[in-house]
Amino acid sequence: QCDTVDGPLLKKLLASSLARAGTFNQQELSMTLWGIARIRDQYEIDPDLYQTSYMAAIEARHRSFNVQALSTTFWALAKIGIVPGPQVLYLLIGQVLVKAKHFEPQGLSSVLWACGLLSYNPGPEALRVISAHIGRRAGGGDGLGE
Repeated sequence: QCDTVDGPLLKKLLASSLARAGTFNQQELSMTLWGIARIRDQYEIDPDLYQTSYMAAIEARHRSFNVQALSTTFWALAKIGIVPGPQVLYLLIGQVLVKAKHFEPQGLSSVLWACGLLSYNPGPEALRVISAHIGRRAGGGDGLGE
């Protein structure tokens, strides 16, 4: 059993993911970003390499992201240090709001955590909606302390 991936093999895998990012579906995008985030501390990963190809793919497929892919993508972007442009974040937050009632509180909390790390303010209405859904799902009313 192999617990590590050597540098040359990892570089080939990452290069392949960059080349194919435009063909990935929402699950492949989010899970590849998750994998990159998980190895970020062990290997030198340049977030700028993923900015163009992955952000274009996310922008093209954002409507197909389910709640798991949305929360995983937000978490991974923040963990890797990829700061998407405001347009990509706006599109992703829009999908979070459309699908908020299907999220578990942890998923919505991950989205808010990532927004903080990415220095992105989703706006008062988005914060209100997300907070309300966290509160309802966690059994605490509207999530706004009322």
